[in-house]
Amino acid sequence: MSRWTGFGGVAALVMILVLTTAGSALAHCDTLDGPVVTLARQALDKGDVKVILPWVAADQEGEIRKAFDLAMAVRGEGEKA
Repeated sequence: MSRWTGFGGVAALVMILVLTTAGSALAHCDTLDGPVVTLARQALDKGDVKVILPWVAADQEGEIRKAFDLAMAVRGEGEKA
């Protein structure tokens, strides 16, 4: 076995590890403990949609405002609401 074959095996292993573990790190913003959900909860607690708007594309702001208003209207009315 040559020196480069061993190095190639190690390099391949490192690449596989990087590619298989990077996905979970990149998706952190979408998890329930990520910054977006945390700020959404803060916005609902404060009753202020502006807390979450920096994370929203400008063309989707109207949709988020409507969903926020609906959530605020039924907040505290139980799971059925």
